Amino acid sequence: MHPGIRTILILTINLSFAIAVAAQSVSPTATAATTNRGAPRPGVTCGMTVRPMPSAMAAVRGAPYSLVRESSQIQTLADGTHITYFANSEKRFRDSQGRTRTEAPLCPKMADDPNGVLIQIHDPVSGFAYILDLQNHVAYKYALRVLGALSASGSAATASPALPQVRTEHPDSSIPSKETAEPLPSKTVDGVTVDGTRTTTVIPEGAEGNDRPITVVREIWLSPYLNLPLFAKVSDPRSGESTSRITNVDTSEPSPLLFQPPVDYKVVDATEAVAIIYSTNRN
Repeated sequence: MHPGIRTILILTINLSFAIAVAAQSVSPTATAATTNRGAPRPGVTCGMTVRPMPSAMAAVRGAPYSLVRESSQIQTLADGTHITYFANSEKRFRDSQGRTRTEAPLCPKMADDPNGVLIQIHDPVSGFAYILDLQNHVAYKYALRVLGALSASGSAATASPALPQVRTEHPDSSIPSKETAEPLPSKTVDGVTVDGTRTTTVIPEGAEGNDRPITVVREIWLSPYLNLPLFAKVSDPRSGESTSRITNVDTSEPSPLLFQPPVDYKVVDATEAVAIIYSTNRN
């Protein structure tokens, strides 16, 4: 650990996306925008500017899945008040060839709207990635840098950018922080065996103007078979508790149609970020 580290928690909600917002799980099916009761929703417009993330990847072969990833960040104040900064749910898929698909909501206002979702497809077999604009039936096509192929079963699992990660800054390099890591006994999460590691970082008194040491605990549980973290939690007294949890794991082969643009979509070659805008005001 670099001296005088200030640890700042980042939850990249894929993500993976250039901009991420909190919402609930949505379906990839494109239908008319309605509320849960079926009545027309008042006009809402939202969107984000995105490019495929990651822009390079290795194909993880032989370990297909369909799952849901849920993440949140909650801070508890000294008086017991809880502040939820975000709570997000997204769907993820991978086939036996390593193609992936991620479905994440565009914004919280459209938590119950199956059209208000951003879909990214990464195909390391063809070497292309796609961003789907559901409302306009456009698939933006990007070149994907392929880093090779991995066999998931029996290999060391790697951290996902969608899980809690730690970034560091150095306000006072003269005061070193102390970091220790300990293995945790294997256990089963949603029917999948995972191996755990707990990392504890102690930021000493005075490193950030603090009059007492600050202890940050990061716990991550990895599935060697899926090459995927299934659970991660970061407890930081400065920012609260952040979690990322994988649920509803299905290791059967997903439909191949999930990993290609729909046949009625216009495919547009792209190299720069694109704006995906969705509005319920359109007829």
